[in-house]
Amino acid sequence: MITNDVFNYINTDRYSAAAQRGVTFISSIYTYQQCDNRPNNLFGFLPFLTIKKNFETEDKIIECSIANGRAEINAERGLINFIISAADTNTLPIGMFIHEITLLSADNLVFRLAYGKFQVMG
Repeated sequence: MITNDVFNYINTDRYSAAAQRGVTFISSIYTYQQCDNRPNNLFGFLPFLTIKKNFETEDKIIECSIANGRAEINAERGLINFIISAADTNTLPIGMFIHEITLLSADNLVFRLAYGKFQVMG
């Protein structure tokens, strides 16, 4: 099995995001090697954006993944896109939540790329 389980150097970023109910949410993440700014090869990785009430709960408000059509990956460019349709954002509860962006490797290693607050506005 060939995998790419090691990023040269990556920091977990912390940032806030927001979505407006009834408006399509799009977020792009670029992963790169800090030492030379070249993209990480994400071949064999699965991206996830999870929004939850807090970090302690396993209950998800919504999740973006390739499997549910809310995530896209351009492996050789190190680029991940997350998309939540206007119809889906319209069903989200209004409030302040948390988000976490992770990558799952082919041999089930989880890498956290980013986390932070996620606000849904009405």
